[in-house]
Amino acid sequence: MPKSALLTTDTCYEALALLDPSIRKGMRQGPFNREAGFLAVLDPTRLYEPKYHDGPVNEDFLSEVVLWSEVFGVAQDWEHPFHVIALAKAYATFKYRLPAHVIVQQAPYLLEPEFTKYGGSAIDPIGGLIVAFSGVQEHFDRQISEMILSTLRGLSIDKMTSVLDDPEIKLLPAPGPMDLAMPPGISFDEVDDSYLETHRQEDN
Repeated sequence: MPKSALLTTDTCYEALALLDPSIRKGMRQGPFNREAGFLAVLDPTRLYEPKYHDGPVNEDFLSEVVLWSEVFGVAQDWEHPFHVIALAKAYATFKYRLPAHVIVQQAPYLLEPEFTKYGGSAIDPIGGLIVAFSGVQEHFDRQISEMILSTLRGLSIDKMTSVLDDPEIKLLPAPGPMDLAMPPGISFDEVDDSYLETHRQEDN
């Protein structure tokens, strides 16, 4: 499986550590409207292919494409299934290489069943790195995604600078064992079917 040598789960934790205080302050004190959410980072070395065709619940998408995730708040106390919504945003961006809000506002004909009507993802225009967040107001979901993406880009460039400065490194090393582990966060199995069904009915 392709895996970035520089953008690893450790890099994601490092990016969150830099931004977590401001995100949580915004959740506690405003302007964010709740202390809840789900953040997902996709592996930029993975490209869309037909085996991922059945949407964000696709097991291959969750295991191969979702590099890392983080939960904000207690999932069972969430007002809405933010992990489902965030992954739907991420998947739409993964498939069509556009931010979720751009798809919704400018190309809604691309929306498929199980896609979301909400924006809140970001994609790097050069390398295709994708980050998505769901939990607060849509425009702040987008802001958080863009902040995380920008920080991941900066950390990756910083790592690459160290590689370029080291004459002993000729080929980039493989990620360590911790970086090959399953992404942390919440899986679909961790929120039972009755919880999801209840919120689907509420949303309808």
